[in-house]
Amino acid sequence: MNIKIWHGFLVGVLLLTVAGCKEETPPPLKMNFVCEAGKNKTPTTYALTPIGKKPVIRWVSKYFEGSGSTPQRRCEKVTQQMQNAQNNGVLNFITVGRENNQDVICFSDTKGGKCDLTLLTLKPNDSAGKAVDDLLNVGAAGPIEQSSGRPYIDFEQWVKSIPSEK
Repeated sequence: MNIKIWHGFLVGVLLLTVAGCKEETPPPLKMNFVCEAGKNKTPTTYALTPIGKKPVIRWVSKYFEGSGSTPQRRCEKVTQQMQNAQNNGVLNFITVGRENNQDVICFSDTKGGKCDLTLLTLKPNDSAGKAVDDLLNVGAAGPIEQSSGRPYIDFEQWVKSIPSEK
């Protein structure tokens, strides 16, 4: 009789231990986005996070100025779009796509999903893969996950890997 009680006690302790060890996913990183002058007064999109002010994009290209899209205007427009997308929960993965017959870097809500928000339109001769590499400095962000032949980079993990600025 004592053995049955002892056995039941051990099973109960084991079940409580296993239940207490379940892996919890950390809450998402809270981010707000601002466009400010960064290094060398370059318009820069920053992610303001509890772990620091992270420079996401430095707007240096003047290629689109002919159409009135200065680096400052692009910074302001894309920063606002990123904030709206963050508020709507679609800033999950960075990937590549096509829009108006041009390659773009964009955000997707899901891995393997379509472009939900265009981040950057690339110049006609730019390689989308190289542009993602340059934008993200992928070596610091960890491996790129391939899905449907397109890269999908976890945006939150990438932001965490960026050194903070003051």
